[in-house]
Amino acid sequence: MRYLIIFFICFSVNAQNTYYVTLSGSNSNNGFSESNAFRTLTYAANKMSDSDIVYVKAGNYGNDRPTISNNNVSWIGYSNTPGDLDRSSGQGASWQYKTESFSNTRYPTVTASNHLSDICYNVSGNNVTLKNLQVTNGHYGFNISGNNVVADNLSVFDMGDTNGGEGGGSSGTNQYSFGIRFRGNNSTLRNSIVVNSSGEGITFGGTSSNHISGNTIESCEVYSDKTTAQNGTDYFILLAYADDNIVSNCHVEQINDTNSGRHGLSVKAAGSGNIFENSTTAGVNLEANFVAVHNNTWRNISINGKYLSDGAGTGGKIRVANGAHHNLFENISLKDCRYGIAFADWDDGVAAPGNAPSEYGGGNDNDFVNILLVDVLSAIHFEFFQALSTADDNRIFNLTVHNSDRLIEADMANSGTEFYNLVIDDVTNLISGSDTTLNPNTIFSYVNVHNSFSTSAFTPYNENNITSIAFSFTNEGNNDYSISSNVLDVGQNLSGVFDRAAFDYNGNARTAPYTLGAYEYGGAPPAGDEDPPVVISNTLLSVTETTFRVDWSLDEGSKGRIRYGTSTGSYPNETNTENNFLTRHIQTVGGNNADLLNAGTTYYYQFYVEDASGNNGYSPEYTQTTLGTQEPETPNPVTIVDKRGLFLKSKKM
Repeated sequence: MRYLIIFFICFSVNAQNTYYVTLSGSNSNNGFSESNAFRTLTYAANKMSDSDIVYVKAGNYGNDRPTISNNNVSWIGYSNTPGDLDRSSGQGASWQYKTESFSNTRYPTVTASNHLSDICYNVSGNNVTLKNLQVTNGHYGFNISGNNVVADNLSVFDMGDTNGGEGGGSSGTNQYSFGIRFRGNNSTLRNSIVVNSSGEGITFGGTSSNHISGNTIESCEVYSDKTTAQNGTDYFILLAYADDNIVSNCHVEQINDTNSGRHGLSVKAAGSGNIFENSTTAGVNLEANFVAVHNNTWRNISINGKYLSDGAGTGGKIRVANGAHHNLFENISLKDCRYGIAFADWDDGVAAPGNAPSEYGGGNDNDFVNILLVDVLSAIHFEFFQALSTADDNRIFNLTVHNSDRLIEADMANSGTEFYNLVIDDVTNLISGSDTTLNPNTIFSYVNVHNSFSTSAFTPYNENNITSIAFSFTNEGNNDYSISSNVLDVGQNLSGVFDRAAFDYNGNARTAPYTLGAYEYGGAPPAGDEDPPVVISNTLLSVTETTFRVDWSLDEGSKGRIRYGTSTGSYPNETNTENNFLTRHIQTVGGNNADLLNAGTTYYYQFYVEDASGNNGYSPEYTQTTLGTQEPETPNPVTIVDKRGLFLKSKKM
């Protein structure tokens, strides 16, 4: 009688392989260790399966350009041992561009051979991790179309023909190139840098029929040092056909003056619900452009315009153009700028949704709150460039202007502009302009004019409470433009006009008597405040299998973050803290964190709140379930052999 002996051989169905690539390796190796590493990136990409990891040692890999189509894979660069180039969240790029020259051996580097066509990394897989990688001399640095991608510490240098002319290039073909481009959802780019991409630096963009959303860009930098706009970076950080994305703690800068006004932190074509925050710019603009760009926010941003003379340094302004509407700009400082806030309308040749012309006005119903303008030519500019229509019904709250030739330059038709709580200091003229004038329906409500034009200049307009009271700034030499005494506590209570204007530049609640300008006098929270902020609304903006996005509002300015976990009362994970005292926060749980969430899983979460007095605490607990279903654990196969060791069958148990 024959007997069968059953052996249980356990192994993982989706075994994870770890590979290595080094310049001293060989593609005839198995790739499983540094001593048996592969030689080329493309070979490693072809060997990989879903969930594999490849470690790439620093060095110049030349025109070795991988295509990454697998899901859940990781590409991680290292110098001597894996992990030695890793960056902490918010740490910023490891290449310090302003103090260090570019080196193609410091990181694993792809050096493309054709700057007009080559894609250095082409990534279509989902849930891909890219860390500590560098590219140069291609047409695309990183072209990423997958979803849920985490890209960390990427460096991009000299993309496109940076010495040719725009639209032409030295080879006679279009030279417009891309540093880092994302076309998927719920991805994160952080601690990365792009220098001299001759078209776009960092772009998150969808299509007119398929907007992308849920992405985060944090602690990134984009620079251009080219002296002409034609071969320098045009769009530094751009969101196009993109909704509900966050850009935070970034810096974008035009090193040399191009007299061009390049696009710094921009939403173009179409986009809503996007947030740019806690960032800095130099020589480039903030921009909302086209009629389908609406309900976006730029907040807590400083702009250095690098303004040199009347004929140079046009970069560095807030520009609303071609029908962009209902956007919010708050807590913005601009210094050395030719223009502060600008409205424009020109024939760009782009059709808006519904085939309406994109040139649908020069921007309407936008709000500007707590704006500081120092050393500017014109604080408000209705632009002369084509000027095809009007800029209507825009509102400016809590504005401080110091040292300007004019408050308003009006070269374009305008209507219904409203100004509330203004400090005007050392401003020569109220208005000038060559082609048109300021509409008589303009509102000026609670304005103090000091060392400037006569208060009678407001007479042709809807004026209310115009004063001329002497005052001084707290410390102008140290860029502190708060008021040094309470002499300008003659402002208007704006809580009933626009709730966001009820807080000053520093997040302090404005209390009676109200101070004019961007800062509440003293910058102190209300006396006797001993209660932490209260969450008054909690709105789910989006939910996917691996993320959910929450919009919450509070009864006073508050810091904020979300802590969360899979069990009630236990919150081992948390998002980054937004440190500005805001009455509204939007954060993505999963998408702007290192670890994505699990599908079909219920998460328990709380909001952390903290006001300017230091009162802090947590909100009640909320729950949210991600989309999809949890995958059951894959059972181990059972292999059955007879006593002679011959294979019979394998089946699931």
